[in-house]
Amino acid sequence: MTDLMCRWMQIPPHTLLPIMLNGPHTVFLRNHIMSFNHTTTLDGMVMMIRSLLVALLLLGSLPQTAVANTLTAREIQNEMLNKTIITHRFGMRVTMRYLPGGVVSAKALLGSVDGTWRARGNQICSTFPRGPAKGTSCVSFKRLGDNRYISSEGVRFRVVD
Repeated sequence: MTDLMCRWMQIPPHTLLPIMLNGPHTVFLRNHIMSFNHTTTLDGMVMMIRSLLVALLLLGSLPQTAVANTLTAREIQNEMLNKTIITHRFGMRVTMRYLPGGVVSAKALLGSVDGTWRARGNQICSTFPRGPAKGTSCVSFKRLGDNRYISSEGVRFRVVD
């Protein structure tokens, strides 16, 4: 019996399960006659369980590219060093560039600032002498897709060249 039939006849579906599992029955409810038997009900349940198992197997066989892994310091340098990074921070577009030798530059509508960066394990620590990001911040990165990343602080950005 479908949920739709149960709602149409105003019968809670869970009240029929004990009746359905006990063998062939005919139930009289509000001038309606419903007949079902143990075999067809269990066959339906078996089909539902098989469908669920197939769906789980297919889900497990999907490529795992959707799972983001933390980048190593070498991957960060290979993918971001000396390239333009675009993000939005503090309500404005920010363009950054990590340069060899430990210099990081940031440009936004309000101006630009140069700071320093260094690798610490799988994190990049950036230090700015002034501006909205003044001070030192150490973050790790995860790849979201082609040239798209997210920092451990939740900042999403993309590498454009």
